[in-house]
Amino acid sequence: MWFKVIVFAVAIFGIYLLLRNKLGLNEQKKESAQNLLECEECGAYFTKDDGVRFGGKSYCSKECRDKVKG
Repeated sequence: MWFKVIVFAVAIFGIYLLLRNKLGLNEQKKESAQNLLECEECGAYFTKDDGVRFGGKSYCSKECRDKVKG
């Protein structure tokens, strides 16, 4: 009985992995990692949505931007 349950669970997990790769769910993680920017002041990496722009450059926070502004 337990052997059948284990075989069934492994089969379901294998189908899940195949579908995940076919649907491109792994691609979302790769794309988000490629969308990182580097702060001009401290060198930290951040996403475009989380950053602050000033003078055509990107900064990770308002504090880093303010250091440059003086």
